[in-house]
Amino acid sequence: MWIILGLLGWLFNIILWFYLMRSSVRANEQVKALQEINKKQDAQIDLLIQIAHNNKHE
Repeated sequence: MWIILGLLGWLFNIILWFYLMRSSVRANEQVKALQEINKKQDAQIDLLIQIAHNNKHE
């Protein structure tokens, strides 16, 4: 009886570990995507600032 409970506990831990790792990988991918979006937005803001300064001087 104890062997079966031990095996079920072990199986539950493996399944839990799998889902936690999968969630972690997805979260890391989302963070990378958001960082890329942030870089692109920073570049766009810099361009808009340059355009605004150029229009101000004209």
